[in-house]
Amino acid sequence: MTLFVYLFPAIVLVLAWRILKNPYFGLLVMIAVNPVEALIPLPPGYSAGRVVGVMVAVGWIIHLWRNPEAKSRMVHSKLRRSVWAFPTVCAIGILLGAGGPAAAKGGEAFIKLMLLVTLALMIENMVDTPKQMSRMLQVLVLASLVAVIFPFAYNLGLDLYTPLGISLDAVTRGGRAGNLAGDANTLGVTAVSGLFALMINLNARRKLLSGLLQIGMALVILSGLILSGNRTHFAGFFVFMAVFAGLRLLGPARGMSYSIFVLLALLLTVPWAYHRAPERIQERLIVIGPNVNKYTEGRADLIKEQRGMAFDLLKENPLFGAGLRGFETHFALMAHDSVSGLVGETGMLGLFSIGWLVFSCFAWLIHSSRFFLRSGFLEWYYYAMGFLASVAATLVSGLGGYVFYSSRWFWFALGMSAVIARWHEAGVHRVPANASEPALPRFVSGWGSLQPSGWSTVPRSPFNTPRGGMINVAGSNP
Repeated sequence: MTLFVYLFPAIVLVLAWRILKNPYFGLLVMIAVNPVEALIPLPPGYSAGRVVGVMVAVGWIIHLWRNPEAKSRMVHSKLRRSVWAFPTVCAIGILLGAGGPAAAKGGEAFIKLMLLVTLALMIENMVDTPKQMSRMLQVLVLASLVAVIFPFAYNLGLDLYTPLGISLDAVTRGGRAGNLAGDANTLGVTAVSGLFALMINLNARRKLLSGLLQIGMALVILSGLILSGNRTHFAGFFVFMAVFAGLRLLGPARGMSYSIFVLLALLLTVPWAYHRAPERIQERLIVIGPNVNKYTEGRADLIKEQRGMAFDLLKENPLFGAGLRGFETHFALMAHDSVSGLVGETGMLGLFSIGWLVFSCFAWLIHSSRFFLRSGFLEWYYYAMGFLASVAATLVSGLGGYVFYSSRWFWFALGMSAVIARWHEAGVHRVPANASEPALPRFVSGWGSLQPSGWSTVPRSPFNTPRGGMINVAGSNP
C-alpha cells in the first residue's frame, strides 16, 4: 500500500498524458474509475469520475482542434442538434434564480450536467466500430464487477476491505446494510449499469462459453445491486428485463433460443442473490404488497409531497423553474424523483427540451433497429434494441427514486444511440432499396465476430478506413 502511495503521482501523470494523447482511451478510463466512487468516500463534487472527465474533455477538445474529420463530425452531430436546448434552459434558470449560495449550488449542478452532456458527445464523436462499442461495454461490466466484489465477498464472510485499508460504515441507514464502504446509491447505480451493459453485449455478440462466464459475472453484480439496498435501480433492472424480453420476442427468430436462455438464466439468479442478502435488505427491497416496510412507505409519501412542492415552484417560475438545485434552496431537500426535479427545477421549457431529446433518442433507435433488421445487420440490431430497453428502464425507474438526467448511464446510452444512428445513416446510402440479399455498407468491418450473424463471405478489410480513422458519414470514403 505504501508503494502505491509513492507511485500514485507517476500513475496519474502517465494516465493524464495518455488521455490527452488519445481521448478514446480517456473514455475507457472514465468508465474504469467507477469502482473508486462506489468503494471510497470522496469529497462532494470531486469524485474520481469527474476529475478524469475534465481531463478527457480537455483531451477531446485538443483532438477536435487537430483532427478536421472529428471537427466535421461534431458540426454534423445529430446529438448536438438535439441536446443543446436542455443545458441552455438549465443555465437560464440558474441565472434567473436566487443569488448567493443558491447560485453556487446551481452552478455546481450545471457543471456536473455539462460533464455528462460532454460524455455523450464524446462517445458519439469517437466511437466508430462495433468493436469499440463492445469494448466500452466490457470495461463497464468489469468496472461494475470490481465495485460489487467487495460487498459480495463480505456478505459471504470474506473481508477484502481491510487489506486495502478501506474502512467500513458500520451504521445501518434507512434499512440498508451496515457493511458497505463508500456510497450505497453509487454502488446501486454502478451495478445496474453493469447489468445493462452485460445484457446488451451478451445478445449482440452471441458466444456460448463467454456467455456462461458472463452469466456468472451477472450473478455477482446482481448480488451487489441487491446489497446496495437501492430499490429504484433494483426495480429498474426488472423493467429493463421485461422491455428487453418483449423487444426480443418481436425480433428475428435467429438466436431466439440463446436470448431466452440468457434471460431465464439471469432471472433465475435473482432468488439466490436475494435470499443471501441480510434480512433488513430483503425487507427494504419489497416495494409492493402487504409486507412493504416503513422506509418504502416513507419514500412514497415523500415523493408525493415533493411533487406538490414542485408544482408550487412551477406556478412561481412557469418557464424555467427554480433552476438546478432550486428544490434544495427552497425546501432544504433535494428532489427525489424525475417529475419533481424536472417540473420544479427546469419548468415547462425544461420538460419540453428534455422530452425532445428523449424522443429523438427513441426515434434514432427504433428507425435504426428496423433498418438493421431488414438489412440483416443483426449484431447492430441487438445493440439498438438493448440501448432502447435500457433508456426505457432508466426513465421508468426515474419516476420513483432519482432524477434520470443526472444518471451517467442515461447520457452514456444517448451517446451510443447517436453512434447507432450514424451507422444507420451510413448504411442507408450503401444498401440498395430493392436488394434481394442484404449488402454490407462499405464502412463495415470484416473482423470475424463483428460480421452480422450468418455472413461468411464479407471481405476482410477493417472498416475501409485507415486504422484508427473515422467513418465519413457523407459517403466519400474510397
